[in-house]
Amino acid sequence: DSVRSPFLMEQDGKYSVCDRLDPHTTSCFGHWQLPLTLGYTYTASQHGLKVCAGGGVTNADDVKKLLAAGAVTVQSATFLTKYPNRAGELWQT
Repeated sequence: DSVRSPFLMEQDGKYSVCDRLDPHTTSCFGHWQLPLTLGYTYTASQHGLKVCAGGGVTNADDVKKLLAAGAVTVQSATFLTKYPNRAGELWQT
């Protein structure tokens, strides 16, 4: 439900991209992920897999789209991270 991005490491005044995941790696969230999430949800569900979809979910319409694409359940860190006191809005589907 998030995209891992390598970070830049400085060594001797030079920067290079670190190619391993570790505690310093950034996890990127945002609505921009929704098309990716819809794509993998649809593809996986067409192959008989049960999907708990997550990534880029920012409102109840996104939840509806993912359920229509074949998700069995939907999670949202994007919305809840941005609006922690508005979780009930996602259940108005």
